Amino acid sequence: MKEPITPLFNQLSLFDRFTLKSASTFKAVTRLARDDCKDHPLRYPFYAAFLLFIMAPIPLPGANIVPIALFFGMARTRLTPWARRADDRLMASLNSELVMEAHKHLIHPDAKDPTRHNVHNIQLAKEVGRTTLGDLYDATRHGWRGMKRSLGLA
Repeated sequence: MKEPITPLFNQLSLFDRFTLKSASTFKAVTRLARDDCKDHPLRYPFYAAFLLFIMAPIPLPGANIVPIALFFGMARTRLTPWARRADDRLMASLNSELVMEAHKHLIHPDAKDPTRHNVHNIQLAKEVGRTTLGDLYDATRHGWRGMKRSLGLA
């Protein structure tokens, strides 16, 4: 019997819900970078710097939050085609039903309490890492290829 997705989401702990939404959002950002670098290769350095900065272990508390907040703020303005596309992707990554549909294979019933469910965090980290690295590789490939063409080196 197939269980509906929204009640299953509500049976997850707050930490697991946050983990799934964070993973989905990070994948949405890297996919946005990949797709945008394919269309606009000269934007690659900005995406690369942004992703390096938010993933860097900066010793100041909350320093990585500022660029993420600015990124979300620019997307929420919806003033440009890029902002509209980014906002649509980010909002879809925060939609509970879409998050659960994409990650339902990583959710299992809790051994102690059958009314609760848990997320396989190790498998989620592997999946996000593999997807992110693939997206970043594609973005880098498109970015370098486009920059070489722009500079007349290819």
